[in-house]
Order: sequence, then structure tokens, then C-alpha cells
Amino acid sequence: MKKMILFLVAMVAVALATSPAVLVDTSQPLITEELLWDDGTYHHSLYEFDRGVWFTMPFDAQVVTARVYIAPATDYDAPFDLLVCPRDGSGLPDDGNPYGTGILNYLGGEATGEGWLDVDLTSLGVNLTSGDEFYLCFYPIGSPPQPYCAYDFNSDGSHNAFDGGSGWSSSSAPAYMFRVIVDDGGSQIELTSWGYIKNEL
Repeated sequence: MKKMILFLVAMVAVALATSPAVLVDTSQPLITEELLWDDGTYHHSLYEFDRGVWFTMPFDAQVVTARVYIAPATDYDAPFDLLVCPRDGSGLPDDGNPYGTGILNYLGGEATGEGWLDVDLTSLGVNLTSGDEFYLCFYPIGSPPQPYCAYDFNSDGSHNAFDGGSGWSSSSAPAYMFRVIVDDGGSQIELTSWGYIKNEL
């Protein structure tokens, strides 16, 4: 009996020794986080100009989704472009040196009205490190440029920038309603497709 027990113990020891190790890295959170400056309350439309909002990465992660609040406008679903770029030394968008593969074109065709428009940015491949400061830039196109985005009168606008045709400058408007969702690669996230309006906050 003792020999049988010793044999079984030896077999278990061999099995454990030859099994692949399972390593759990607890140094990084497995998390998805939405970065924002607005409180979700629409107050006014922003017309025509290129707009940007800067954020700071809370951890090493990929920028996976852009959220833009589409304000009341003649054409809710007009095409526009999005870009993720560094914050330059003066605090403005350095859109001449975009992150990832550059600009992303939203072609329209899906939106049905005012509300949050989620745009999947994973194809840009924007992977940043904790503490990186970056802009999400929104470029309406067409003549006149549409759709209109929005601002939230109750929230801090110190992260805004706009370009009225002569280069980027700071904005005195309250918080533009742009957000980004970042993910460290370990969480299960739902990426929305082009033009999916999310009216919930």
C-alpha cells in the first residue's frame, strides 16, 4: 500500500513538473475605461471648425473607440474624419504627426439623429503608454462642413482646441463632447460599428 501511495505521489510530481506554467501578470489592470471631460448633457451645437479634445492615458492601452456627440443639424450623418495625435509643446494638436496609421474616414450612412456616435478606432492601431497626452481630432467636411458636434456648458473646457482655418488654438467654449474608450488588451469589450447611435449616457 505504501509503495502504491509513493508511486502515485511520484506520478503527480512528474505531471506538475512537466505541465506548462500559467503566469498571471498582476502588474497591469485588465480594464476598459472611458475618458471624458463632459457630463453628458448637451447644451449647444459647434459649427464648421475642426475640433479636438486632449486626454491622458491612465495606463498602457490602445485607443479603441471614439465617441462624438452629434448635435442637432441639417445633416446628422454627413461624413467626417477622425485622427488621434500627440499634444505638442504648446498644448495643441500635433496633427502633422498622427499616431497609428493616420486619419480615419467616417463615410456616413447610419446615423438617424442627435446623440452619441461610437466609432471603432482599432484599425488605426493607436497603442500608447501611461501618461501619454493625446488629442482626438474631429474634422467635419463638405460645404458647409457638417455634422455639428456639441459642447456641455457645465464642464471644464480647458482641454479643447479648434482650427478655424489658420491653425490650432485654444477654445474658450465649455467642454466639447468628445470621448475615447481605451483598453489594455485584457478586457472583453464591445466595439460598435460605424454610425451606431448610442443615446444612453
